[in-house]
Amino acid sequence: MTKFDIEETRKFAFESAKEIKHEANEDALRHLLSSRLPLMFPDRPWWVQAHSKGAETNVHFVDPSGARRSGFIDSLVGKTAIEYEKNITKSHGYQAGRSQLKDYCAALLHKGAIPDEVIGVVSATLHWRAFKVHLALEPDPGADYGPNNINLEEIDSVDLDGHNDASLSRFGLFIIKHLGRQGSRFLDAHALAKDLGFDSEFYTNHITKS
Repeated sequence: MTKFDIEETRKFAFESAKEIKHEANEDALRHLLSSRLPLMFPDRPWWVQAHSKGAETNVHFVDPSGARRSGFIDSLVGKTAIEYEKNITKSHGYQAGRSQLKDYCAALLHKGAIPDEVIGVVSATLHWRAFKVHLALEPDPGADYGPNNINLEEIDSVDLDGHNDASLSRFGLFIIKHLGRQGSRFLDAHALAKDLGFDSEFYTNHITKS
């Protein structure tokens, strides 16, 4: 079971609230989260490092007119795309986050993921929303996926405004469920090397010098 430090999470919630009060932008809030995740989840599962390394991942999709575009996912953790907004408690920020997620989720489908494997998350650090991906229609043969191909269904949420144990614990469950879910990584060479290569925990624990 993944370790979760509720007191470090409380500190994170208080500091996030302070930064938001001082009108910090989404980049500052995202970096705050990246620096605090290893403290909140002290056994440092793979997705904690992936959250930091997956920042500003370049992806490709088509826009609603069908033109090819490229963009940068705020953070990509396996097949979980995360969009950070300054405020999602207001309709504008929430809808802007959903719109960006449609682009990112389309890019993951184009990369080879299937809809059931992809989760989209919109975060304002204290407020989190998770979305399931549904395929609205298949793209034309040879075409990339785009936002017109994607429907998003909100399936989960958590808010840290109160800084109480109940909301902090729900946050921990939310993060583990959506970032640390099994089967969410692309099985590429990098992932296999991380799991089984010379620098992996498997190698350290099971392979001895002859």
